[in-house]
Amino acid sequence: MNDVQITQAPRSRAARLRRHTIALARAAQDVLRSDGGLEAAFAILGPIAIDTMGLDRLALWQLQDGNLTCVQVIGNERLPARPGMQRVASQASKVRAGGVRGAKGRILRVNDVGAMANAPARDALQHAGVGAHIDAPLRVDETIWGELRLECVAPRRWHADEAALAGYFADVLSVAIGDDRRHSAEARLQYLELYDSVSGVANRAMFHACVGQLLVRMQRRPRLAAMLFLNVDRFFNVNASIGEAGGDTALALLAERINAATPDDAVIARVESDCFAVLLPRVAGEWEALAQAQQLLDAIAQPLSPTLEVSASIGIAFAGPVAETGAASAEAWLRNADLASKEAKAGGRNRVEVFDPECHVSLVERLRMERALRHALREDRIEVAYQAEYNLVTGEVVGAEALARWRHEDGRLLAAGEFIDVAEASGLIEPIGYRVLAVACVEACRWPPLADGTPRVLRANISARQFAEPRLLDTVTEVLAASGLPPERLCLEITETTLMQTAGASVPTLDALRALGIRLAIDDFGTGYSSLAYLRRFPVDTLKLDKAMIDDLTTDHNARAIVTAVRDLANALSLEVVVEGIELAEQDIVLRELGFTHVQGFFYARPEPADAFAARLRAGSAAVGSPLAAETA
Repeated sequence: MNDVQITQAPRSRAARLRRHTIALARAAQDVLRSDGGLEAAFAILGPIAIDTMGLDRLALWQLQDGNLTCVQVIGNERLPARPGMQRVASQASKVRAGGVRGAKGRILRVNDVGAMANAPARDALQHAGVGAHIDAPLRVDETIWGELRLECVAPRRWHADEAALAGYFADVLSVAIGDDRRHSAEARLQYLELYDSVSGVANRAMFHACVGQLLVRMQRRPRLAAMLFLNVDRFFNVNASIGEAGGDTALALLAERINAATPDDAVIARVESDCFAVLLPRVAGEWEALAQAQQLLDAIAQPLSPTLEVSASIGIAFAGPVAETGAASAEAWLRNADLASKEAKAGGRNRVEVFDPECHVSLVERLRMERALRHALREDRIEVAYQAEYNLVTGEVVGAEALARWRHEDGRLLAAGEFIDVAEASGLIEPIGYRVLAVACVEACRWPPLADGTPRVLRANISARQFAEPRLLDTVTEVLAASGLPPERLCLEITETTLMQTAGASVPTLDALRALGIRLAIDDFGTGYSSLAYLRRFPVDTLKLDKAMIDDLTTDHNARAIVTAVRDLANALSLEVVVEGIELAEQDIVLRELGFTHVQGFFYARPEPADAFAARLRAGSAAVGSPLAAETA
């Protein structure tokens, strides 16, 4: 789990129940898949039971003619019970009706053998070195076959869930004793498979069943119920920091916190990789659900480790006679809560939104676009366009910026601005960004050099998700090696906001990229909150002035003064400046007067497909002001 350790919560009842459930599922699966009979089943079950419940020994006793005979033993060999040893069965062992599991049999718990009133039984157990035990009956065809005894040397307090688990272990062994019980155990295994093995809470299928049952009950007895959809913010950062195994540990800890922060009658489930749902079967009003959501936000916000924090975006949807957005099915209800959580995430994260159908029309459209974008990736319909970068002094195309384009199913070519927000929110920005980089590096190898032999520069954008990805350096290295593009011809552009959000951590990543020979640029400069101190520390080559900085260049004296100051700052730091977003001839004139040389914008050339851009380069006359440049401006 790398060098970051998740802080473990105390062994709460929720954690213990989860551990027991997972152990039982594993044991049941192994036994049902084995054809080795009782001996093999006990060999499978024994170590799991001992490890899960902290036992010293597990013993299997068969009831015959009023006596219990020890059949098998596993665990502490110093305890005297051995196969073949007999003891007189108590009346409780013979009857065992009622109790913890109703008609299936009674589980006997003894926390302290020394405190037993039955002196003969107490003396016998103490002689055998037993300080506490649980007896669970084994039944075949509704007849007591024997019992499973769980033993500890020292006294201990057995919890009710541990007693129930002992009974379930006995049920699993009963499968190996009688084939006619197999269908019952298989049904129990099917039930256990409805739990999530990572977090221990219900999975999506189990949650759907619980929600469906509640909706049926609500038809008979109307009430207001709420569903909370908890979407962990930026969970990809957790996996990136501590790996997938650490991410699973984090999810288990988050599940414990959700358990602890919700009422006993709430149903909790992990419904997606980093999403949980909470069903509140009865709420007094919207205020109660909002208060519950705030408790969950506070619980999730506690640091996972000294250096790792997460937050969550929560959506709430209601169902019931007074709910304006009542859901007709479990799937619709869950979808509404999910939509509200996405709205909360889009609104800034670490907040709560209540589902409102009128406000979610655009969100539904974004989800539809996300699905279509995933299909486009699988079908290789993400293309690359190139926007030329000009040198105002020589009039030549000195390079180009690679831009993502989406070839829609209907043939339309969508610009990045039409889908980039969806790609960012869904995590698709990473595969899209790497595809654009890989394709552009291959095509840039075919670009002819400038008249003086200088190679043209390829500029490619790196998203915030890519910049935070631990494999960024390896991926870029692999792309360069596969394409054959010299590193000095590649300039990676990282936005000012991305760099400043993790300013301290950004420097090592930038240093590593720079060590490869790659050039680096701060994109959208002037739109964020850059610190001049960090600007001095960042190992970058280029500042790209954002369009917003030059929109008023020809009419606003202050805008001209700011652009001039940036020019002087860049010159003092030996940084190249590229001005982008130029659309007017008047802007071109002012930039020439101020001494800027590298420019990009619709006034010179719009983004164009690879073939068209290559033709521009081959033409040789594609200089600023040429017919070819004007044609695409």
